[in-house]
Amino acid sequence: MLAARGINLSKTGLHRLESSEPVNPNLKLMIAIAEATHVTPEWLLFGEGSPRPDEKIGPAIRARVIDTIAFMAGALDLTPEQERDLESWLKSVRKSRPRKVRKP
Repeated sequence: MLAARGINLSKTGLHRLESSEPVNPNLKLMIAIAEATHVTPEWLLFGEGSPRPDEKIGPAIRARVIDTIAFMAGALDLTPEQERDLESWLKSVRKSRPRKVRKP
């Protein structure tokens, strides 16, 4: 992933990043890692703010809610028709895009 962003990191360099806190991190490298791992550079470097960019928080929460509904439905005593309806609804919701994600 990093090579696609023009970053060449050796196994030793990666080990150093994983095992110790970088003293003087390369900003280009940190931004590439943040993008590859879908977190914000601020969170990666300083542990501050949201770990995910704002535009990714809503869809991530939405996907988790849909997955939770699907999981919890297994505990319900649904008829075969209800199961088909639920699966159809879940499939359509996963494909659709929300018009606007409401923030609390």
